Formats: sequence, structure tokens, C-alpha cells
Amino acid sequence: MPDQGGQAGWVIKLMNGEVTGTSCAYGFVFSPEFTNLNLDNSDFVKYMYKAFFGREADEDGLNYWVGKLDNGTATREDIFAGFSGSAEFANLCAGYGINA
Repeated sequence: MPDQGGQAGWVIKLMNGEVTGTSCAYGFVFSPEFTNLNLDNSDFVKYMYKAFFGREADEDGLNYWVGKLDNGTATREDIFAGFSGSAEFANLCAGYGINA
């Protein structure tokens, strides 16, 4: 759970356009606190679905992204870029009045 001051600060920056949803998320996803969770590929992708789409992963999507990580054709940064660059994320951000 976030501390109230930190959360409020990020919300203000997002709402003022000082940061984008993508840049804010990048800071969290690749922070030592998150990377030290040592998530396996499946759990990492599940987090991306919740963080970027606000929903659970669909089976086909989960298998697609995990497969790319497992077979080495994508890195976690590639997966992040796929989620953050998606129309679904852009639409979700727009619904909150922030820039993706």
C-alpha cells in the first residue's frame, strides 16, 4: 500500500500533466521495490494486466506474453512497452483525464 503523501504527490503530477501514465508506471515497475519481488514471468504479466488495464489477464493474452518472455523473444521492458503503448491503456488513461 502506498503512503498517503507519496500517492497524493503522484496523483497531482499525473493530473497536472507533469508525468504521463507510462512514465509514472515505469518508475514503479522497474523500481527496486518491485523488481525485488522476484516475480516469475506469469505473475509479472498478471501484474501488467492489472496495472495497465485494470483487469485480470485473459488466457490467450497471458499465454502470448508469458511465451515471449519464456522463449526469450521479449524482455520485461518489451512487455511493459506493449502494455503501455496499447490503445486499451490510452483509453483507460483518457477516462481519468491523464496522458498515457
